[in-house]
This record gives sequence, structure tokens and C-alpha cells, in this order.
Amino acid sequence: MYIPPERLFTAGLNLGSSEPGDMIFGVLNAIWSWIMVILPTLSRVFEQPTEWTVNAFYAACDFRSYFSLPIVRLKLSSTTVHAHPHSIYLTCLSIFFGPIIVLLPLLLIYEIGVLLLFNLSFVSHGLLPGTVEDQYDSLHEHFMDSREKLFASVEVAASTFNTWTTNHLTLLITRVVAGTLGLYVLYAIWGEVW
Repeated sequence: MYIPPERLFTAGLNLGSSEPGDMIFGVLNAIWSWIMVILPTLSRVFEQPTEWTVNAFYAACDFRSYFSLPIVRLKLSSTTVHAHPHSIYLTCLSIFFGPIIVLLPLLLIYEIGVLLLFNLSFVSHGLLPGTVEDQYDSLHEHFMDSREKLFASVEVAASTFNTWTTNHLTLLITRVVAGTLGLYVLYAIWGEVW
């Protein structure tokens, strides 16, 4: 998003003032300028909804046809699964596995971060003491605490999720159906069934 420099400069003049009223006015002026710059972009985004949002809204509001024509609704959901199998697959696996599914992308981001920092340590061109293996081990150990906190919080959330699932039959059925549908969609993606 582009903010013209004169708007930033005007707000900056008031921010440097020693009076509290001028400073508050400068902050409000900067916020108002930002809103006026972003407002046309937001209006273009919400100007014309896409076709699937309109269809989904009318399908959700039309209760009589939902109960009178369940076969049509099943065909509509079938076309949704055919159109977006990967998002349906990820949603089903997220429901089936619960909070544990969060660990994979977060650990991947963690390892990429450690490797990036390790490779950035080569900028010093050998000025750091020790061998390369020692540098990697020390960097890995330094960030181990954050990884352990992540594991602990996900373990608590997963145990709560499993407790709720075992205590309530509807949640258990939802979880099993999501797992089964996820496996079916995975089979369809790999085998190109549809």
C-alpha cells in the first residue's frame, strides 16, 4: 500500500511537538490519512462478491429447500469436494488429528529459522570460535526452550481435545467421519478417482 510522503510528513511534524494535544492530534491525523488511503482498496474488495459467496449465502439461508431436497444439497457438497479437494483434505485431517496437526508446520518453520541463522553465521567469515558443528549445536540448543514450550502447550491442548472426544459421542463420530472422509479424499487425490 502506498502512502504519499506529504501525508507522512504532516503527521510527523505534529509528532515532534512538545505539547500533548499536538502529539495526539498528529497521531489521529496519521491514522485518518492511512484510513483515507486504504478505504478505496477496501471498497473495491467488498464491491462485488464472487459467485461462490453469493451461492453459499443463499444456500445457507434457504432452509426449506435444504430439508426438501437433500439429494441436491449432497450433489452441491460433492461438487465442492471435487473443486477443492486439498482444502477439504486439510480440514478433515485437522479435525481428525486435532491440535497435533499444528506441530508439523511450526516445527518446519523452527528448523528453517535455525538453518537460516546458522547460514547467516558464516557472514563473519570464520571470526566465530569453534568448529562448524559446535556452532550448529550451540545455536540449536539455544532455541530448544522455545520448541519445548511449543510441545508442552500442544500436548495440553491435545489431551483436552482427546478428553472431550472420549466424553461426547457426537464429537467422536465427527472425528471418525472426518478421518474417513480425509482418507477417501487422499485416495481420490492420489488415484485421480474423479
